[in-house]
Amino acid sequence: MTLVEMLERNKVNNPDKLALVYKGARLNYRELNDQVNRVANAMSGLGVKKGDRVALMLQREPQLIIAFLASTKIGAIPAPVNYTLTKEQLKKLFLSMNPGLIFTGERFLSLLEGDTLPADASIAVTDGSDSKYICWNSLLKSPASEPKIDISLDDTAYLNFTSGSTGEQKGAVTTHANIYWK
Repeated sequence: MTLVEMLERNKVNNPDKLALVYKGARLNYRELNDQVNRVANAMSGLGVKKGDRVALMLQREPQLIIAFLASTKIGAIPAPVNYTLTKEQLKKLFLSMNPGLIFTGERFLSLLEGDTLPADASIAVTDGSDSKYICWNSLLKSPASEPKIDISLDDTAYLNFTSGSTGEQKGAVTTHANIYWK
């Protein structure tokens, strides 16, 4: 079963069951799936497609989970990014990862200035309203319909960059089958 199938199954079988709690925010599986679909459809509208990499430079907050799951819904490959890296380390990481879209918080924007990013990468900010970037709230205005993308167990679910023994960032691939098995 893929992450997408797991979320959709919980939406159908446990729609009112609590799925996510963060400070004062609470989402049940129906609400979580709705927000994931809205962000996934917005991402598709921005040109993100199956196989594209999406950087998640966020703290542990609902937007991280939603952006992660939205990426998997359209077959894009989410890749969490350590926001404590230096600008030089981030530059090397983004050069290796080549993300088309980066989700981040306003507090991390200074790390993305200058030549840190690939020239064609878009930035979506999950807080704040700077019109220079894609605003999270605008993503949530997209349709809540289920994206029509075929996702298989062999598709990459996420890419986890780790320094390993050499200190250089390397991407470890995790498929949907690696996450869930019977």
